[in-house]
Amino acid sequence: MKPSAVAVQQLESGAIASPLSLEEAIRLLTAAAEHGYQFLFATAERNFSRIARARAARTLTHSGGAWRPWDHLETPDGLGGALGDLPTESSSWTAATRVGSGLFVPVRPGSVAILIDNARLNCAMLAEIGSMAAAVDLALTACEWRQATTDNLDGLRALQRVATRILKCHDLEEILLLVTHEAKRLLSADICGIMLREDNAVVMRRCVGNFSIATASLRMRPGQGIAGRVFATHESCRVEDYLKSNIISQDFFELARTEMVRSALAAPLLSQSEVIGVLEVWRRRPSTFTERDTGRLEALANLTSLAIENARLSQAREAVLRELAETNDALKERYEAIRSSTAFQQDLIRLLLERKNLTAIAAEASTHISGPIFILDPDLHLEAAFPTVTELPSRLRLRIEAAVRRHGGGGATLTTSTAPDGMLSLQPVTAGAERFGWVVVITASEPDETSKLTLSQVCIATALHQMERRAAARARAETLETVLWDLLEGSEDVRRLALSRAREQHVDLAGRHCVFLCSIDRIEKLAMTEGWSAKDVEQRRCVVRDAAERIEGLSRSIKLLGMRGNLLGMICGDDAVKNAAQLGLQLATQIANQIPKLSVHVGASSPCQDPNMFPTACREARISLEVARLRGQVDATVYSDVGIVGLLMSLREETDFKRLVGSILGPLLSQDTRTRHILLLTLSTFFKFDCSRQSTAKKLRIHHKTVCYRLAKVTEMTGLDLNRHEDRLLADLALRIHNIMGFEGK
Repeated sequence: MKPSAVAVQQLESGAIASPLSLEEAIRLLTAAAEHGYQFLFATAERNFSRIARARAARTLTHSGGAWRPWDHLETPDGLGGALGDLPTESSSWTAATRVGSGLFVPVRPGSVAILIDNARLNCAMLAEIGSMAAAVDLALTACEWRQATTDNLDGLRALQRVATRILKCHDLEEILLLVTHEAKRLLSADICGIMLREDNAVVMRRCVGNFSIATASLRMRPGQGIAGRVFATHESCRVEDYLKSNIISQDFFELARTEMVRSALAAPLLSQSEVIGVLEVWRRRPSTFTERDTGRLEALANLTSLAIENARLSQAREAVLRELAETNDALKERYEAIRSSTAFQQDLIRLLLERKNLTAIAAEASTHISGPIFILDPDLHLEAAFPTVTELPSRLRLRIEAAVRRHGGGGATLTTSTAPDGMLSLQPVTAGAERFGWVVVITASEPDETSKLTLSQVCIATALHQMERRAAARARAETLETVLWDLLEGSEDVRRLALSRAREQHVDLAGRHCVFLCSIDRIEKLAMTEGWSAKDVEQRRCVVRDAAERIEGLSRSIKLLGMRGNLLGMICGDDAVKNAAQLGLQLATQIANQIPKLSVHVGASSPCQDPNMFPTACREARISLEVARLRGQVDATVYSDVGIVGLLMSLREETDFKRLVGSILGPLLSQDTRTRHILLLTLSTFFKFDCSRQSTAKKLRIHHKTVCYRLAKVTEMTGLDLNRHEDRLLADLALRIHNIMGFEGK
């Protein structure tokens, strides 16, 4: 309660004459008690200084473990709040005691005292001072009762006002701010804080009147401090002197000293018998919280609990409404995407049924995706695009290659990348474990749900188109394979029907042709060694089949191609006839590089003008293939190069030519390389010039006698008489086989 204007004027004038009688002092205290603590303490200080003939007197209160002037309770210790020159035991003094040049007069021992500076005292003054202290205590009690009586009605009005405000509020932070300020005012507290439960602790959410930042971030577990006790017991708790209380833990005593706390009161915030928080107030002055204060705080705590639950329910309701609105919007968007996707899917099915190409599919997709679209094969070659382009720009190709590397080839997931010129979205075209290529879209921003569905459907339509095209190609290939082998191995009637089917498939067999046969030997043995499955073996046979179509010069001249077991057969046009040996070797080498450790041999026939002669050409290709097999692990031979060997193999395909050559030329082949080369060259030249020693010497630019000497050495080594026609024929035949087969050494 504020003092009246007359009383303040009287107090500040200092016109009351000394000495002051005890009766007058008590009258002044009685009058001051009607105006509140501030006026009472000021009057008490003035009365004591006049009775003791002292310069000044100060009213002290014991708060936060130290004596402090009553008007410095809002001043932190670092700014002169606490008195450090009073002994610790002063809190237990019950009688006036000299302290230096002053006199310490306890009013309420350990709670309120008067410190008189430079007191000139005698026994009569000491008695009056003792009576004066008792009068101050009585006046302080009267002031407390008057204050309590005044606060009752104010408290009821305040609770009504608070209840109206906080129950209308739905914002949790606003409720916490309002409750802390009203609780501090309603209970005449110096500090007020509200803590809410988080897991197994209560945490400070809002605090007013505190000095330390640590107070604003308090966290208390059950049993810690007053709030922790309330949290554990579900009941209110109050203490008269925080630092001397034995019912609470000492976890926060240092913080209590910093805040200069004297008394404290806390009440639980309950919701269905569960503690959801704690409301707590602290006082620095020497007054205690009463049962009435406890009731007020509990009433306020109950209102706060209702307000918090109401706010949380309101927030939950708003969250549910927002979620429902978002779900509704998402469902609408999803419905529109599905509707649009269904219409687009029907358009794609129509295009597939009409056997439209991939460009038509890309053009249709562009109506749903606002950006260029590209359909690529597995090697990133352009299959179709809209807007139509003939090839990918180099910069775009680099971006696509980087996106493919990031994708890693796993699954059919969508991969996106951002660049200044737009968002690139890439999705693989797959069917089962097989990849048919990629679909790439360039958009200005991240593709939405409709665009993603459109992209997936384009991938499906592209896969179906490619599978249909592959099935048609496979059916045609199977038909052409049958035509091929019927032409090469069938009877006259079968060949006639095969030629008719070839014309139906638009295969032109006019002009010169040759037959190629490619054999992959030892593949079954290699499969066992390498642990290949039947599927692995079949995949490698496909590699052999595809290799011929990848060789420039051979691929464009292939008229018919087919694989049967380990044998690849081809009928090729005039371009391949001109370079049969070179193309055959390229084919064998490429297959060997793709499938290491595999024996690959290619044989080519001589040119054939009449399709009815394909069986003869096939037989020539088989003979050439056998010669290539005898020559090495990877080789190719054309029938025109096998000469007499071809004739012999036509008569007897099982002859062991190496053994035949060895039996005729014998020890000659076991000589050192230089000697063997000289003797074979001389013998070959001798036969080339119709067994003329003179012509041989002239050709080799050696003396006639040297030729005779070398031929004599051949005779000595082989036992052949080169003067006899029969021996000459054997030697010539063996030498030709040796040169064609490329045999070296033994």
